[in-house]
Amino acid sequence: MNASSPCSLSYASLRDEPPQDQLDWLSEDERARASRFVLERDRRRYLAAHVALRKVLATQLGSDPARLAFETGPFGKPRLRGSRLRFSLSHSEDLAAIAVTQDTEVGVDVEMLREVDRTLAVQVCTADEQRQIDAEPAHHARAFLTCWTRKEACLKALGWGLNVEPATITVGARADTANVEIRGDRRLFRVTLQSMPAPARAVVAVARCIDQSHGSVPMPPVCPA
Repeated sequence: MNASSPCSLSYASLRDEPPQDQLDWLSEDERARASRFVLERDRRRYLAAHVALRKVLATQLGSDPARLAFETGPFGKPRLRGSRLRFSLSHSEDLAAIAVTQDTEVGVDVEMLREVDRTLAVQVCTADEQRQIDAEPAHHARAFLTCWTRKEACLKALGWGLNVEPATITVGARADTANVEIRGDRRLFRVTLQSMPAPARAVVAVARCIDQSHGSVPMPPVCPA
């Protein structure tokens, strides 16, 4: 993998349900998942996010959005079947973020600014990250969400999700660019991490794996001691 390989990041509004001709792009599995949401708001956001994802990927590939086929990695990370294009989708409230790379595993996370329980930092942040957050008392929520999106982006890039305890990795609570090392079962993984410019009230981070490509990291995640 080339750590400097380009990454495209786009945003989509989830406020309105897509028109029927675009909903027809979705697979039976996507429609079934949408139907299981109890709240209409959540169903609408899911449909709009997945239509937006197909639009972005189809544009990148010069393909028909309805013909895109997805599969999942060992820990459930979705990927395009038969393509070297890699992507990550995240949404918060009515905003979706979509990151796309070529050959390089990528993770994106978006969170809308909101009140945050101050005890959450103790549960999911390292001691150094907690100190960074506490140093911003007037902007505690933004500092915490900056840290949280960075952790989520890294774990999504590796394809592990929350199978790893967030407090076991150190990413920092500052909106900067960094190389992060994350220990797996038998080796160390390196990730390039960036907090990104975002729409108003949004906090966004993108991570790209430095050491591997072509699929999720093929080993079970183990939290370091």
